[in-house]
Amino acid sequence: MRLRMLYLACFAIFLCLNIAWKQYAVLRYKYRLSAESGLTYSVPNENSFVEIAFGANSGESKKEFFESGKWKTPGEKFVFYQPSGGVSNQRILLEHAMFVAYKLNRTLILPPIGPHTAQWFKYNKEDIQDVVSMLRIFDKVFMERIIKVIQLEDITVTEFCTANLDTAESDWDVFLPVPGKKYPYTLKRLMSRFEGTSNDVIFFSKGSLWKLFKIPSYEASLVRYHVRLRPEFRHIARKAAYETLGHVYNALHIRFPDSDGTNKRLGWLSPNEEFVRRMVEDGFFTKTNLVYVATKSIARKHVFFDIFPRKGFDLVFSDRLLESVELRNFIATFPLRMSETILGLVEQLVCSRSQLFLGTGYSTFSMYIRYHREQRIQMVDTTLVTEPLTHEHVEANTDIDAVIKVLKKIGQEYGSKDVLDEVEILNVSTPCDRPMQVC
Repeated sequence: MRLRMLYLACFAIFLCLNIAWKQYAVLRYKYRLSAESGLTYSVPNENSFVEIAFGANSGESKKEFFESGKWKTPGEKFVFYQPSGGVSNQRILLEHAMFVAYKLNRTLILPPIGPHTAQWFKYNKEDIQDVVSMLRIFDKVFMERIIKVIQLEDITVTEFCTANLDTAESDWDVFLPVPGKKYPYTLKRLMSRFEGTSNDVIFFSKGSLWKLFKIPSYEASLVRYHVRLRPEFRHIARKAAYETLGHVYNALHIRFPDSDGTNKRLGWLSPNEEFVRRMVEDGFFTKTNLVYVATKSIARKHVFFDIFPRKGFDLVFSDRLLESVELRNFIATFPLRMSETILGLVEQLVCSRSQLFLGTGYSTFSMYIRYHREQRIQMVDTTLVTEPLTHEHVEANTDIDAVIKVLKKIGQEYGSKDVLDEVEILNVSTPCDRPMQVC
């Protein structure tokens, strides 16, 4: 009995320490992000879907608008889905939902982006003040080249479903998770399941869209290309990287298992000696020994990293990147609970701009870094192009050679080193077609 009581007491102490550590991490971010500075960032001033539909002075709150059913245009059909996971997993779910909406010619309802959570039901516990509207992160202009979208504003997924599911004004087809193996649906089977439905809303509930089916490679590339981070993310990544790291650095992404025990897949993270061996063999010393490491901020002191300085590598972490006042002010425009998530998105772009990169196999965070390195046109800082028509041309162009030509002309005419640096970034050919490839 005494042994059992001792065990329970130790477990209670462990839980208290874990909670205290997380609170400390939040307070540390709050302190960092409140640094005084003359530079400030404001929330993008774009008319919301609610304001466009009913006018800014309608007298109705955005939440009331979505609860009342006025968001629905008669005859219009929709796709909606339950988010889950970290921001990279939420992005994958977004791409899959976009694909379904694209194939079925339906409007996609965009849920908010939330902080990192391990499961869909944990996402649903987040308060509205701790999540961010989808289009504050991803570029609406690109999405709407292939589908129409509306985003939920000032309302959670749970509140929206509670107010609208199977009401007199709206008829929903709720798709539940399929137990058993991954990818239980072929594309043909999925389309036959939904093509004939007359329901107003197709709702992929409880994370059912995750690994439900595989998108054909061409259409997967088409959809992924149209999910692009907003220009201000690309701008701040360029400024923060050059300000704190310089123009020449390499990058790592190290993904440790989650504290709740998930993601302990066999072979998920290679031994540190293996990382060092591959970095040496693949030229991490060729131009510099500076290596930016994207990892959880609380993991910077992990013993995993002890070997790297002994082998001659100069490792720097997010604390170096956060020396950029402009970056701190940018992050401070988002909810505090989203600080790590927003920093992570910037880090993806910073790693994408590095000379060489080595990531963690099967990590979706590393996957998107490799994708940006392959599709370098996606990380161009188009805010450097101030002439409206030229900016629109660069932002919209899918031909990397054409973009290089325009940027080179601007850089030479105006003597802009920043623009010419973007040309150099675009000129680099970076194959990243395998999960554990140095690229």
